[in-house]
Amino acid sequence: MEKMTNKKALMYVVDNFAEMPADVAEKINAMIASLDKKSTNRKSTKTQEQNESLKEVVMSVLTAEHKTASEIMKLHDELKDLSNQKVASLLNALVKDGKVKKSTEGKKSVFYLA
Repeated sequence: MEKMTNKKALMYVVDNFAEMPADVAEKINAMIASLDKKSTNRKSTKTQEQNESLKEVVMSVLTAEHKTASEIMKLHDELKDLSNQKVASLLNALVKDGKVKKSTEGKKSVFYLA
């Protein structure tokens, strides 16, 4: 299920309630425009930028072969200093983006290229 944001809620109101006073419709449209403006001005944090570069490193070492987060960490010098949880978090973000597949073998989660 997709997260309900303020913008989605306001868009639902606009789409499903055709008969609303003009001043209410104007106010709702102004709120939607304000939310759009906020989302376009948002900058990535230093950590987010660092994570993006780490994701590229993870993608460069991944293959079709199933590997755990710990095994992936050992494949590149940049990943060796990270915690297992950090690498797993990066891998899960890549799964969410559709670039990596995840499956469970016993109690271990394994990752491979999509």
